[in-house]
Amino acid sequence: MNIVIVCCDKNGAIGKNGGIPWTLRSDMKHFKKKTTHEICVMGRKTYESLPTPKLPKRKKIVLSKNKEFSAGESEVYFDFYTFMRYFDPKGKDMYFIGGEEIYRMAIPICDKMFFTEVDAVIQDADAHFPEIDWSEWELVKEKKYEVLYKGDFCFNQYPFSIKEYNRKKI
Repeated sequence: MNIVIVCCDKNGAIGKNGGIPWTLRSDMKHFKKKTTHEICVMGRKTYESLPTPKLPKRKKIVLSKNKEFSAGESEVYFDFYTFMRYFDPKGKDMYFIGGEEIYRMAIPICDKMFFTEVDAVIQDADAHFPEIDWSEWELVKEKKYEVLYKGDFCFNQYPFSIKEYNRKKI
């Protein structure tokens, strides 16, 4: 199955200055649970923003327009449509994890979406999730999280909801 997994603010912001503009440990735990032992498809900028080791226990596919780009143990494709035509997921789910351009190309071919909406507005965000025609999607599950600190340690900087959507059958 092709699945979008994304976290964005109320205005669709997904990134700022090459990184994620919030701390949401509960969302990261959800991301890890869903994507471990699956395939993660991402753009070059998303790949480069990841800490090392880069998403252990996952097959990583990096899409880049730069023909000189290499990504260690990850597979690199230089064209989204070539990747989709020739890559065999061997029964595993493919999670499209960003960034903006990857989401734009992947949304039309995805059947499921895990959409984390952060109850915040990030000023000067420089990467955004594309506009969605929500009439094509059905909300099947939602879980809300509150701000969470343990001592001085921040687990969830903002309140947020993780929403699971399935594409409506036509």
